[in-house]
Amino acid sequence: MFTTEKAKSGNLTLLYNNKFIHSRYNPVSEANTYFKTQNINTNTKLFILIGPGLGYLINSIKLEIPNAVIFTIHLDKITYNNSIKSDFDNLYIKDIDLFKELSYFISDFRLPEVKIIKWIPYTSIFPQKTLEIEKIIQQFFQERKGSIYTIGNFGKTWFRNIFFNYTEKNQITKIRNINSTIVIAASGPSLSDSWKVLKLHRENFILAALPSSLVALKNEDIIPDVIFHTDPGFWAKEHLKSIPNDKVPIVMPLTASFEPKLQNPLILINQNSCIENFLLEQNILNIQAHGTVAGTAYLFFRKFTLNPIIFIGLDLCYTDVHEHVHPHSFDILITEKQNRISGYLNLLYQKQQINGHIAINNTKTNTAFSIYSGWFNRKDKLNNVYRYNASLIKTAGLNDISTSKLQNLLSKSKKSFDFEINNNCHFEKQQLVKLLEKIKLLLNEFYNNIDKLNMDSICIFFSNKSLLLEIFQYTSYPEIINLSHYYRTNINKSKIILLKIYTNSFDFISKYLERFSNG
Repeated sequence: MFTTEKAKSGNLTLLYNNKFIHSRYNPVSEANTYFKTQNINTNTKLFILIGPGLGYLINSIKLEIPNAVIFTIHLDKITYNNSIKSDFDNLYIKDIDLFKELSYFISDFRLPEVKIIKWIPYTSIFPQKTLEIEKIIQQFFQERKGSIYTIGNFGKTWFRNIFFNYTEKNQITKIRNINSTIVIAASGPSLSDSWKVLKLHRENFILAALPSSLVALKNEDIIPDVIFHTDPGFWAKEHLKSIPNDKVPIVMPLTASFEPKLQNPLILINQNSCIENFLLEQNILNIQAHGTVAGTAYLFFRKFTLNPIIFIGLDLCYTDVHEHVHPHSFDILITEKQNRISGYLNLLYQKQQINGHIAINNTKTNTAFSIYSGWFNRKDKLNNVYRYNASLIKTAGLNDISTSKLQNLLSKSKKSFDFEINNNCHFEKQQLVKLLEKIKLLLNEFYNNIDKLNMDSICIFFSNKSLLLEIFQYTSYPEIINLSHYYRTNINKSKIILLKIYTNSFDFISKYLERFSNG
């Protein structure tokens, strides 16, 4: 148990089972010395402090870096109640959703500034808790870096998709009724193990297809009831070429890429970007973007029903050299390269060596798999949510089930699923013009303030101008990410970067404003 007593310096010190967590002589001096051993650049402004004990490190950080912002995670209630408090967040781990709190604390353009520090004499008492916290923080950074990569590659594409999809004339529909077991088909190699059971009970359940499973489902003459689609890129449209007919509704955000020839009804979702919130009606379902379409499908169905949800083909790892079920839209990338010297399996092996890494049980995964499994690992065991044909990659959120359990769930289900026209959805081109004009006003305000901005004031400036920050992310993400580096190392270069961000965005928005204002 924890106890406190006076150190020789007069400060409180902390003991755990009579073992000192802070110095018995001078805990303040000890913390100051420890912080100096971390060799932290004084331009670093953001800190995550894990298990600070009585918090002497907080004052040590402030002594060296007075304007530092410190995010403090306490592992037990006693030290949480007795610790020195930082001026930002002092959080007791059992009371919070750590991932969500990190999202509030760290904006993408300040990710490079973050430094993580542990008070090791304290965290060594709670090795399991500390490991869990470190995994959540690692997952947060991994997902944000994945988002940075995606925005950097697809930012302008997202914007174009929004404007294209908003002006499309596909019928907008909404769910009227869902009342049965739901099967969500992903595209892992194990998907093919489920064909027999799916066909046997096909009339009993709702089948939701993720885009990359469509080729395999079509090859087996299995028609899904609904398709989930969130990807902005080229291959997303390639997957959609295997949609079996124009009756199957597609659940998608405005940011997803879409094939103009498709006449399928659309069920729009709002992923809570500023642009979507400006353009979409209140009656569009809100589902926060998080990097996995499987997670989007789960969250969508949980808005309507607590009935069983079963994932199939959600392997989250390779089977031998196979990343996906066969056939798959990506097959052409391999088959067009194969020859008599380098065959199909050899090319798959080479691809795996480049993209894969060893996970637990010598199972190969890759970065995308890790992000997806990390999302499900952040969930406690989900109620009535299952995964068929258990993968070697276990997740905290999913209950793995056998073939007999799958058959039992499907045989007891009775399918009830229909949708109707959403008559409350009205898309007007003039609303796009209003959006663009608003962005242009924000850009002018930004330009007029460029010379006054530093890294801290930029955060304040963007705190009530999220729409403008979103546009900057779409048009100039590499520059946004590098801003904090230049403010720490080269203030003159940072002003040049700000002007480049402004120019990129102004030119980009002006083209769209001219296009839509003129018809």
